[in-house]
Amino acid sequence: MKISLLDAGREVGFRRRLPAGVRLYTGDDFNYPELIRGDASGHSDALLGIFDPIAPAAAAALRALDADDGAGGGAGGGAAYEEAFAPTLPLARHLFEAPTFYYKTGVVFLAWLAGHQRHFRMVGGLESARSVPHLARCSSSPTPPGSSPTRTWRGSGCGPG
Repeated sequence: MKISLLDAGREVGFRRRLPAGVRLYTGDDFNYPELIRGDASGHSDALLGIFDPIAPAAAAALRALDADDGAGGGAGGGAAYEEAFAPTLPLARHLFEAPTFYYKTGVVFLAWLAGHQRHFRMVGGLESARSVPHLARCSSSPTPPGSSPTRTWRGSGCGPG
C-alpha cells in the first residue's frame, strides 16, 4: 500500500495499524529519511518522486542503512545514512512545495539540465507549471554529496561540472 500524507506522525500511526505482512510504501517527499529508517515497530518502504534527482545520494543512504541493519530496515541507519539524506531534504521540500502535483516539472527540469533529456517539454505543457524563479531555485540548490560524476550540469551554479 502506498500513501503520501506529508505528515510523518500520521504515517507511522497508520503503519502500526496495518496487519502483519502488509508493506507500506511512503510517498512522503518531506520526511522520507525518518520514515524509511523506521523504528523498533517497523519502517516504510520508499516509492518517492524525489529519488530520481537524488538517486546517487539515495543509493548511498540505502547502502548505509543495509550495512547498519542487516535486516535492511527497522531502527538501523547510522551517521552515514543521515549524512547521505540530510542534504537532499531542502531540494525535496522545494520541488514538492504546494501545489505538490507539479513536482514533476522540477524533476524534468533537473533531468534536462543534467543532460538526461534533449529538451524540457512535458505532456500538456506542464513545463510551464512552475515559475521561472522556482526552477532557478531548483537548479541552484546544492547537489547532494555522492552525485554521479557522469551527471554534468549545463550552466554555472547548477551543480557539479
